[in-house]
Amino acid sequence: MSYYFARYGTQGHVGVFESRLGVAFQHGAKVVCHTERGTEAALVLNQVENEAAEVAGTILRPFTHNDELLAERLQRYQGRAFASCSQVLRDRGIDVPLIDVEQLHDGENLFFYFLGEVDSSLETVLEELADCYGKKIRFRQFAEKLASGCGPNCGTGESKCSTGACSSCGISGKCSTSAASGPAMH
Repeated sequence: MSYYFARYGTQGHVGVFESRLGVAFQHGAKVVCHTERGTEAALVLNQVENEAAEVAGTILRPFTHNDELLAERLQRYQGRAFASCSQVLRDRGIDVPLIDVEQLHDGENLFFYFLGEVDSSLETVLEELADCYGKKIRFRQFAEKLASGCGPNCGTGESKCSTGACSSCGISGKCSTSAASGPAMH
């Protein structure tokens, strides 16, 4: 079994991934991996010399031509989801900035990233979008995480954070200097 540092997700999470494939991945190799969020595309950064205490997921396979085609299609879908959500927010007068939309490689998980407070009117909008898109839609707010991370001592050896990313808030490196997202909500 081999372990690799890999970057995944729109927010640039970095984690340790195990591979049982018997393939040596080089820096910059694209892979498909499984994380707690679903099936995602990732970029290999480096091999981990020693077994990591906390593993973010498993490398499923190297990125293929079909994965490239799927990624292009999902990128277009992501753009439409951003436009749809933005329009609904404008139509309803909901003043919460939509920052980004992320479609995972599995095509099932769609994440909306907002800056600010998420209230019941926004939850209603997302439920309607979920019905429209027929996908699992989750939303993340990260205004609070930008300022404080997951709590006291986030990003240090005294917290739940590992050397690569915080296991609690998902922030890579020092939380006080990174953009992050909070826990997923339905």
